[in-house]
Amino acid sequence: MVSLHFWNDNHPIFTERKPTAKGKLVGDSVYYWWYRTLHLSEKYSAACKANGKGLSKIYADFGDVFSYRPDQQGFKKWWQQPHEAYGHKDNLGSFLFAEPPLTQNLVALKQSDLAALMNGWDRTQVEIFAVPLNLPKNEITKRIGALLDKNPHRRLSSKNRRASFARYPVLESFSSTTSNKSHTVAIENALDMFAWKQEQPKLASWKILYEHEGGGKEVTAQLERRYTNEAQRRLTRAKALIKGVEQGIFPAGARTNKR
Repeated sequence: MVSLHFWNDNHPIFTERKPTAKGKLVGDSVYYWWYRTLHLSEKYSAACKANGKGLSKIYADFGDVFSYRPDQQGFKKWWQQPHEAYGHKDNLGSFLFAEPPLTQNLVALKQSDLAALMNGWDRTQVEIFAVPLNLPKNEITKRIGALLDKNPHRRLSSKNRRASFARYPVLESFSSTTSNKSHTVAIENALDMFAWKQEQPKLASWKILYEHEGGGKEVTAQLERRYTNEAQRRLTRAKALIKGVEQGIFPAGARTNKR
């Protein structure tokens, strides 16, 4: 099987324990929140009921997410649907979000890898060498280094070298590490606020947020303004996120969290 990876190691690890391999626990993976956001799109729901009409491109790729629960178990089943990715049997998550083979990892090519690259590769991201194994190791290193020095694309900025070439790339404004989850938390807060408002459309947004945060504080004009402003920020962000996934873009409208 060809080696695939995901931008910023955001592929979900389906375990309750902290992963030892690269990847993110499901709740920390941007792809889980992409899935959750699709579940909040009335436009996508209507498209799914009409066999994709209205959002045919997204529907053809993502399928009917509403046939799966919006929680982590539903996401796991949806993600793991068998699907071909880059010429190999894999799953739907890999088809949608994996980077093309060999854009990051240093690996020894197999015949199957060469078949996957039969249409060429992006030479701004990857260079391929044939290495005579009878040469001394230091000579191989020396010659490869000399060839790399002649490659003009090595002078590109690190930002350009990290560009995603997945079918559905994560916006570069998104940044989340294992130790810093503020960006995924901001997305979760926005989507929760949107869902709460759907459940209680007649209740003032500030009061919905206030009650879900436990209440108990004295309600003053200042408190009401603070909760009103925060609730509105979250709703605005959620609407931008939903509009984005309807176009295959995520996370549109979310706060940046650059390291």
